[in-house]
Amino acid sequence: MEVLGTHLDANRLLAEDRRVPARRARAGKDVALRRLLAAGDAAAVFLALTLALLVARTPSPGHRLLWGVFAVPLMMVLFKLYGLYDRDVKRISYSTVDDLPWLFHATVIGGLVLWLYARYSPMDRLDFAEILAFGIGVIALVIVARFAVRSFA
Repeated sequence: MEVLGTHLDANRLLAEDRRVPARRARAGKDVALRRLLAAGDAAAVFLALTLALLVARTPSPGHRLLWGVFAVPLMMVLFKLYGLYDRDVKRISYSTVDDLPWLFHATVIGGLVLWLYARYSPMDRLDFAEILAFGIGVIALVIVARFAVRSFA
């Protein structure tokens, strides 16, 4: 077919038209999965912090939790820096077990930063049992949340 002096291949144009929506649909699914993973991780970190502060039975856990909410965006940034939201797009099949090394290291670094933050903020100092409960809680709850998100997504 010739249009304005240019040769256009109709089959090539139809093939390109069919591929574009598939890319957009896949990109939309990837964005949705990343957002669901982030939401699940945020809920898991908040729940882990709440459990760690309640298990310690310190006075005014609500006050400490209010100051400790800083841990949620901190952990989200660390998870993003460790690539926990970008790996699903790059692989054909992906499981939560593949995240464990990065999740463990991000949790250790996040726990140390939270401990330093708590030491110099009105949150009051966190003891070893609280940090340990926070770390174990983050790892366990994030694994459960990520497994659930990937199962339903």
